[in-house]
Amino acid sequence: MPGDANECRDNAKRCLEFAQTARTEAYRESFERLAQRWLVLATDFEVAKVLLEKWGSGTITFSDDFVPRVHNPSGR
Repeated sequence: MPGDANECRDNAKRCLEFAQTARTEAYRESFERLAQRWLVLATDFEVAKVLLEKWGSGTITFSDDFVPRVHNPSGR
């Protein structure tokens, strides 16, 4: 299924396995960062699923001062 949080976690696990056997520190750090991104994506999918379910049921409401925010861990 597209947007599967479990698949994202599996990818994060694979990245951490690659990090353990990386030939250089730079490769290790890159794989660890990729793993973190996969975990963030997994959480984002889970949150989106809950929001979509609530939205479809009509139970989600927003206040007048609601401002959506985008999660950007890299600061870019």
